[in-house]
Amino acid sequence: MHTQTLCAQCLLLEGIKRPLDAKLESNTHGVVLGYVCPVHREQSTLVCSDAAFFTRIHDFSSDIEDLKTSTSSAPLIVEVDCLINGGIIPIDVVISQFSKFSGSTEFDSVLKLNGGTLVTLDQVLGFNELVLCVEQALSAVSIVVELQFDRLMDLCRLKNSCFFKARVYPSVVYYLKKGGEAQCNEELSLLVESLKRFKALQFSIHLLVDFPYPSLDLLMEFLKRQVGVARALIVSRQRSIRHLLESFSSSASLDLDTTFSADPILVLEEIERCESVQVSRNGFCFLH
Repeated sequence: MHTQTLCAQCLLLEGIKRPLDAKLESNTHGVVLGYVCPVHREQSTLVCSDAAFFTRIHDFSSDIEDLKTSTSSAPLIVEVDCLINGGIIPIDVVISQFSKFSGSTEFDSVLKLNGGTLVTLDQVLGFNELVLCVEQALSAVSIVVELQFDRLMDLCRLKNSCFFKARVYPSVVYYLKKGGEAQCNEELSLLVESLKRFKALQFSIHLLVDFPYPSLDLLMEFLKRQVGVARALIVSRQRSIRHLLESFSSSASLDLDTTFSADPILVLEEIERCESVQVSRNGFCFLH
């Protein structure tokens, strides 16, 4: 399968976005993305160690122009990044981006507003006003507001918080490192307490993990206590720049380096270990 990618070394080491032709192939490792950079030579990255799992995801994930003919009942989630160059984008940009995709399909659409790395209270206030305006403009659309833990707590404390609106739901982004499991449990518990001021409000967790993987035992126990409140757990592998640079410096040969692969199967195996059950690879709901 032919595709395109960027050379990670060009991007991180030199700040250059160098588009390259690439090829996805199956081998004894799984599904591997291979490409040749004119500066950093031939490279290969493990995408997924389970080729059948990857194929099913790929077959499900239709291109946007094919959405009208898809038989999936999953909602179309349209993501909009609301923080650009340190400023909150105008509402007309949000509406335009949402309409561009939601208008091309008969699916139910959900708008996900990503707050990014809001820093100041003024930015939090501006983001809250944006969400309120979008909620009023899109009268029949569910809105997911995704923020890092600290900024989401700030949003919860506002007297006119957007979470008082029935169609606005919070999603917390949490970067969990090995050794930080107890702190994660404590802070998510604080978030649940803060959300109690909003009637029957449900939330989701977007968990970012990196190698070496943290234990998910405490988090899974926490989720079991939040039945009906915590509706979704999204786990993403986010490789830190430090780990990527370490992998670059240690890659003396052309052999496939799987140490820092973003292989989703490793995350599934950690969940299986925590729950002492085998997770069916077919038991997943994919997002468009």
